[in-house]
Amino acid sequence: MASTRRVALFPAALLCAAAALVLAPPAQAQQGGSNPITESLQSTMKRYSGWLVQSAKDMPADKYAFKADKTVRSFGAEIKHVARSNDYMCSAIGGVERPKGKDVGDTDKDGLVSMLQASFDFCQKALAGVDDSKLSDPVPFFGGRKMARGAVMMSLAADWADHYSRLSLYLRMNGMLPPSARRGGM
Repeated sequence: MASTRRVALFPAALLCAAAALVLAPPAQAQQGGSNPITESLQSTMKRYSGWLVQSAKDMPADKYAFKADKTVRSFGAEIKHVARSNDYMCSAIGGVERPKGKDVGDTDKDGLVSMLQASFDFCQKALAGVDDSKLSDPVPFFGGRKMARGAVMMSLAADWADHYSRLSLYLRMNGMLPPSARRGGM
């Protein structure tokens, strides 16, 4: 019985540890910043936006249809998904209207790189007005649900890590190093 409970708790403990690593406060927050959670998300966004946009730029246009398996999104569809998720979640977190961008095809490299960069530019603006005083306020989330703003912030950071890991795998499967694996990439 005790070993069953331990096994059941392992995924939750692993998720908490991963979230703590992804949202590790930047140096200024550790030194007594007034918004350590928001500042951590902004710091995490800076790192992942660079890696995600660079990944989109690095993949050759003729590989945007690449899939690791027929049951998963293509590289281009992943880029589009990240951009749309950014618009939706940053809009919810920041309490601002999301942009009405044009639709781009899954193999349109230039359009998708632009769409992804624009989504991070929007997130930077949307998150600029956020502070830690309203982390428990309910905000819209996928599926018509409401979640605490802080929970959506953690979900957004985890989403960047999840999709970057997938894009990194796609790059490696095509003989390229992902941005974080290059000298000076960390």
